[in-house]
Amino acid sequence: REAGRQMDLFGRLGFWVSHSYCLIVLLTVSYSPLREAITKHNDYWPLLIQLVLFGLTMYFHISCSLNRRPYNNEELAELDVDPEDGACSRCEAPKPMRAKHCRVCGHCVPRYDHHCPIVGNCVSERNHMLFVGLLFVEIFQAPYTCYEVWNMISFDQYTEWWGTFFYQAHVWLALWILLVGSLATPPFFFFHMYLAAINETTWEFASMHSSKRGYDIGMLGNLRLFFCS
Repeated sequence: REAGRQMDLFGRLGFWVSHSYCLIVLLTVSYSPLREAITKHNDYWPLLIQLVLFGLTMYFHISCSLNRRPYNNEELAELDVDPEDGACSRCEAPKPMRAKHCRVCGHCVPRYDHHCPIVGNCVSERNHMLFVGLLFVEIFQAPYTCYEVWNMISFDQYTEWWGTFFYQAHVWLALWILLVGSLATPPFFFFHMYLAAINETTWEFASMHSSKRGYDIGMLGNLRLFFCS
């Protein structure tokens, strides 16, 4: 459990540091296209787009990270108890339907999807839609910022071939961070949209737990349940 908490700390810190670093590079480097648009063309739209995307990313990330407390007895009483599992063998509390005990958080989590170290919290019925919102914003932010950072790299400014890597190391670092985000985020987003469409969680999908219970009520019904409940 302690190792999981440390992973949460590094995951959240890494998320904030990497996003802030890329934004700082765009805002402070003198030859940044974003700064040139402001200083030379008096165009503030690139800056506004960056700030909106960054703000939405931080909003969804913070929202997913909040509310880590376990359900109290009154809240558990309102949930349907799993007739097969009954009480949890670890925390000895009544186990709601589709719940799983999280070893990092130390309690049962209703409609458990997975424990995400990036947000430092379990993705569950409380924040699954917010987690999908975070992935959705990242699909736009990472490639857009990656394009802006790529335009900052100059291959003909230095006489030696290694000059662009040595003198622009901070730009290359931001580029690699953004490339990872641009390539990794879309598969996660579409996978979670698929899970929402079939009314399953990552844990249920991996363990084939949901297929035996019949939670699927049709694609439109599943999506309405996911986004509107």
